[in-house]
This record gives sequence, C-alpha cells and structure tokens, in this order.
Amino acid sequence: MKVVVETRLTKPEEAKKWDKWARKKLVVSSGALLISVVLLALAFSGVGVPASSSPGDWFQRSGAAVTVFCVYNQQVLSSIPKALLPVGPFANLSKFAVWQKYMPGMPWLEGLNLGIMLFATIVWGYGDIMRRSIMSLVAP
Repeated sequence: MKVVVETRLTKPEEAKKWDKWARKKLVVSSGALLISVVLLALAFSGVGVPASSSPGDWFQRSGAAVTVFCVYNQQVLSSIPKALLPVGPFANLSKFAVWQKYMPGMPWLEGLNLGIMLFATIVWGYGDIMRRSIMSLVAP
C-alpha cells in the first residue's frame, strides 16, 4: 500500500532540512558499511599485521572491529524512522514525505548491515581457522 502525501501541505524549507538530515545519516551508514568491508579485506590480506601476532589472529581481531562498526551502523539506521515517522495522532507531513523518499532503500541497507555483522561475528570467533583453511586452498 502506497501512501500519497500532498506536497502543498508540507513546508518546503522544513522538508529540505529533514531531507538533508536523512541523506547525511544514509551517507554515514554507507560509509560505515564500506569501512567494514575494506577492514575485513585488508585484515584478510595481512596488511598491518604486528610482529607479535599471526595473520590469522589479525583477521580474527578485525571481526571484532567490524562488529562494532555494524552495531553503530544499526543505531544510525534505526534513528532515521524514529525521527521521521509520526508518533501519535498528528503527523509532520514534511518528515513523512522524506521518509517516503528514503524508505525503499532502508530494508536493503539493514539487511546488508545484518549480513556483514553476522559474518564479522563468525570471523571474530573463527577468523584464524577460516583464513588458514582458505589460504591452504589457494596456496597449497
């Protein structure tokens, strides 16, 4: 079911403010997801491994950092509908129009975040074993 909002009932300056706010939140969220994926890839390839640690342990530790990024990202994503959707009998149509604009991409971003978080949690627990197994397949 699609709800149509009459834009003549919204305040353009307020809608622009909320649109800018929502776009900023989505850019932060996308950036956190990108950092998470890059961090896992760099750790898997062995970039920045300290002398006191093995590459497998380094990859395993990256899972903890990525999990933290994803938890933060979930907080950012969940703040968008809390701020834009009406609570109670009265709705701010400017906020609701912005919500309708960005709503279609939200389940995709939340699903991607959840998938990366689950993978990072597994890496956090078993990253050393995963890396060792994959490396033995690639370079026997």
